[in-house]
Amino acid sequence: WNKKSPVWLFEGGRGGGKSEGVFDRQIALCLSSPYFNCYYGRKVWDTVRDTCFQTLIDCIRKQGKEHLFKFSESNNSDLIVKCRINNNKFEPFGASNPESLKSIRNPTHIICEEFDQFDLKDFQDLFPTLRTEKAVTEFIAMYNSWGVLPNHWINLLFFPELYSGNDKIQFNALEGIDVSKIFINYTDNYFINQDAYRQKLMLASGGNLAIFEALA
Repeated sequence: WNKKSPVWLFEGGRGGGKSEGVFDRQIALCLSSPYFNCYYGRKVWDTVRDTCFQTLIDCIRKQGKEHLFKFSESNNSDLIVKCRINNNKFEPFGASNPESLKSIRNPTHIICEEFDQFDLKDFQDLFPTLRTEKAVTEFIAMYNSWGVLPNHWINLLFFPELYSGNDKIQFNALEGIDVSKIFINYTDNYFINQDAYRQKLMLASGGNLAIFEALA
């Protein structure tokens, strides 16, 4: 929780608690930082409310800190979550909504859920917005590894040893950038019944071993 990194990649199987772990940390930073302006979102704007936003609110309630934040869950909510004690805030975005991306101003953190659904162009638009001098900025991405095929741009950029597509990079784009890679499976999540969740994944796989291993 104390480490700062320009880029975080949280990957792995289903049930690892990636999103909840990330938002738990961000809530702590929001409450303790002099300046905190976190943008959270997904590729498709219409999916943000029922996923990222709901996870953030659930984490706030789980911690018993609902009284410290101002937000609305109404159908016309702007999905902004503001801290009552310091005016720090979380704001939503959707990469499929150009107006949403244009509204990103002076972020300290950008959280991308289901990062494998984003395009390289989306990353090229988002990452350079982290330029404020008011705080240490971080780009945080979460995704399930099974969705990242060998020719995916995530492998091209962050895992070149795994990449087998046709695109080429002309220089090491990661030079001088600390990328923290965290791999998490459901067996790393001690807040669920792991045996029961394993049975759910087995059923979800339809009896296909390769699909089960991909999900798990």
